[in-house]
Amino acid sequence: ELHKETTLQTTDEAMAVLLRHPDLSVTGSFIVDPGFTAEDFEHLRRYVREKRISAPQFSILTPLPGTSLFARFRGQLITDNYDMFDFMHCVLPTRLALEDFYSEFCGLYRTAYQTVGVLPFGRVGTLIKGLVKRQFTLRHIAAVLKAMRDLGCPSKYLKEHELLLENRQPT
Repeated sequence: ELHKETTLQTTDEAMAVLLRHPDLSVTGSFIVDPGFTAEDFEHLRRYVREKRISAPQFSILTPLPGTSLFARFRGQLITDNYDMFDFMHCVLPTRLALEDFYSEFCGLYRTAYQTVGVLPFGRVGTLIKGLVKRQFTLRHIAAVLKAMRDLGCPSKYLKEHELLLENRQPT
């Protein structure tokens, strides 16, 4: 739908080649449609696991002003507060109840990053090297870990969503 000019079959073939090289890691970026069902979320979780995507990123389909997608969905937008157009909050109606949608969305992150020893920085050894070389500070690490925790917290998304709909800034 986004005219990326590739097919799932081509992507799967490329993934098969990459998976033959265990020293490579794959980052994937996935756009979640607000029309997703619980089954769609489960299918995406299974795909990420099966393809061994080590650093998946998930965002919510967000039609940006000035794009053809925005023109197409303009009449369906639930807000005109552009603070919500951050790819992490729904600006279109969801098929699931909003609370269920955010729960499933956060579940993508919780499932993807539950592997022991994997952090947003990479492996624990990478984190330690970064500390020794002063590439990371403890404050930076704490901030990243808090952000990762927040990615998996549906009540935080729902609270921010409600505040932003009221045109108030989350704290």
